[in-house]
Amino acid sequence: MSILDTGRVRLKPMKGMCLHFSLYENGEVLEEDMALIQTYIEKYDGKVSLFVTRDNDEYSMSAGAQKMMFIGAGTRVKAVAFIDRSEVDTVLSTYADNSYLSHVDVRSFHDPEKAFEWISCYGPLPPLKANAL
Repeated sequence: MSILDTGRVRLKPMKGMCLHFSLYENGEVLEEDMALIQTYIEKYDGKVSLFVTRDNDEYSMSAGAQKMMFIGAGTRVKAVAFIDRSEVDTVLSTYADNSYLSHVDVRSFHDPEKAFEWISCYGPLPPLKANAL
């Protein structure tokens, strides 16, 4: 599967186990970004797991983007592993867990290897839908 790049978020398969969700650009993740992300995830025939990294210093998610995550995550996402680089990242991960990802299994890690080991317990990525090939 190809890489999705919204200009703020990059999404790509990671070792066949999950999708790497990289917040790589400073700025606000908007509804337009989330619409592209949802379309990408909908190409899979089942729920996916997300391995989330923050590769920038500052980002935020608009209220509309958070609402889209809350509505869509329950039907499209099994689990989310956040890689926390700092206390600020941990606060953001906790906020996500308690709000727009409250109905998904979420864990925070400082060690990417431990995060990948945990997220791998949710099994491999589902196959792509026939019309996505």
